Amino acid sequence: MTFSDHISKETIQKTIEFWSPRYGYTLSEEDAREIVVNLSGFFDVLIKWDREDKEKKAQEKKK
Repeated sequence: MTFSDHISKETIQKTIEFWSPRYGYTLSEEDAREIVVNLSGFFDVLIKWDREDKEKKAQEKKK
């Protein structure tokens, strides 16, 4: 099972409701699923970078 297999119907629907007006057309469930997966991946990268930055700063303080 992948992450996208765990996205609820409610999340898909809310994504469609939020993003469709911004795209100017009604998104499909697949469009919404892709948006959720991409945003999740983006935030995963931000969290990773933040963690790495904090670890680097902690190491620099020890020097």
